[in-house]
Amino acid sequence: MAKTEDKISIIIITYNMGKFIGRALNSLQNQTCPNFEVIVVDNHSQDETEEIVNAVRDMDIRLIKVHNNGILSVSRNCGMEKAHGNWIGFLDADDFWAEDRVERLYEEIAAHGNDKDIVAYSNDFIEWDIQKNKKRVCTCGTTAAGREEQHRELVLHKNFMTLSGTLVRKDALLAVGMFDEAEQLKTVEDYDLWIKLTTYGKIVFIHEPLCTIVLHEGNYSKKANIQMEALRYLKQKYLDDSRWTEEEREAAWNGYALLAMRCLQKNGFFKEAKKIWREYRCLSLKACIILLLSCLHITK
Repeated sequence: MAKTEDKISIIIITYNMGKFIGRALNSLQNQTCPNFEVIVVDNHSQDETEEIVNAVRDMDIRLIKVHNNGILSVSRNCGMEKAHGNWIGFLDADDFWAEDRVERLYEEIAAHGNDKDIVAYSNDFIEWDIQKNKKRVCTCGTTAAGREEQHRELVLHKNFMTLSGTLVRKDALLAVGMFDEAEQLKTVEDYDLWIKLTTYGKIVFIHEPLCTIVLHEGNYSKKANIQMEALRYLKQKYLDDSRWTEEEREAAWNGYALLAMRCLQKNGFFKEAKKIWREYRCLSLKACIILLLSCLHITK
């Protein structure tokens, strides 16, 4: 078990998630290790969210209300400022944790002792699309062990972590300025945070599916057009760095274009997918197949 001075604060942000938040809170009530606090940051929900949270009696839990004006980073930063723990975990109101996740996190913290270069732990997860009733196990992480290599992977390639599956040292969060509240980063603010954190320390990966990410119609991630514009803004923010060669930048933008085309096409944004192809002129076989599917208005 971890040292007694280690404590985890779990931040749940919510807005009209009454039909999901009970399950999230129940997954915390069932944890095999109860050494944590829960801070629910509510964007003044108009449903039964407050009643559900206030009904919890057997857990260290606080409810805070804020107006975030659609910027989720505002709520998450508010929660972190109120947190008493030296480790911060994030649980979206529509997701839930395996009952031994907190215990496993404390085991990892204890196993790595006083390694102050570790800024976060991130685990594999189950992705559950409730509309299609399909589940799949997703692997987090990268083979890169050092922070410089992890930073390079994140900037030049893709996000390999999920928010509800990541625990971060609070002092590291404060050192990098917490979540960026820029509206242009909405839907990718966690990706931006991981990039900033890898300038400060390294991330350790736990290859066990210790949480479930729920996909549903209300997810921000379903709004592919907004998400891909935010991703473009993020890539531009970091690819301007002089450390990257022209070849690395070109490869990174080609990777973005392919990802954006596929994300837009499979979510029905066919016009936007074709626009990406015209802008980047992706000539790979995959890009051409996605372009064809977009022209035929096929989402599979």
